[in-house]
Amino acid sequence: MKRLIVTMSVAMSAVSVAAVVESFDYPVTGPVAGQSGGTGLSGSWSLTTIGSTEVKAGNTYTDSLGASLLVSGGSADLITDNTTARLSRSLETPYTSGVVYGSILINHFVETSSLDAGFAVGNVGLYWRGWSSNWVLGEGGNNFSTVPKPAEGDVDLMVFAIDIDNDTLSVWKNPDLGIEDTPDYTTSIDPVTSIDSLEIWQQGADENNHPQQTVLFDEFRLGTSFAEVTPIPEPTTALLGVVGLLTCFSRRRK
Repeated sequence: MKRLIVTMSVAMSAVSVAAVVESFDYPVTGPVAGQSGGTGLSGSWSLTTIGSTEVKAGNTYTDSLGASLLVSGGSADLITDNTTARLSRSLETPYTSGVVYGSILINHFVETSSLDAGFAVGNVGLYWRGWSSNWVLGEGGNNFSTVPKPAEGDVDLMVFAIDIDNDTLSVWKNPDLGIEDTPDYTTSIDPVTSIDSLEIWQQGADENNHPQQTVLFDEFRLGTSFAEVTPIPEPTTALLGVVGLLTCFSRRRK
């Protein structure tokens, strides 16, 4: 009973909206590069290296309390051979101070290599490496010892907070939605003066004939609170009625 009430209460409180949202709501099997949808973004997605992009079906995420992430649209797949594909886009309004929260849903659909993939917000990158068991910070950065990299078949929600004023990064992997608990990992980062872009990337097949892995990137959000970047669908009238009845019942038992 208590668990059900907590889950429903989270649903009722999730009313904040992230300033930047990219759900890759574009025609499936079409390209991601050149698309300009989403909220809080400027221009279109640009492929900055050799390769191609494709919109795949979207993904879902349900937390330990049974709450589901608000999702729509498809997901982004980067396709490349013997190089690293980078897909980037600018923000309409850069963040220059305070704490910036973000989230991204990642489907590690097929693992056929020991190569690398990840994403970046401004100059802060979070990647996983073939040689590492965990997520890492930036190009050759420190190892997030308590944040394992995704395994084949995993769909992970990565949530992060960048404190621009104090140069720190906090990371949550698969947290409960709308509930800012203790981060899985916190580390210092190089000074950040502005967060002005989003980037996703993955490495293709290499000269040693490692084939490309398939990683789908989905539901990229930035905002100023944990709740904004971990939204759940607004409750229906029926759900609000159930919550009211359960709350009354719980009070009477006390």
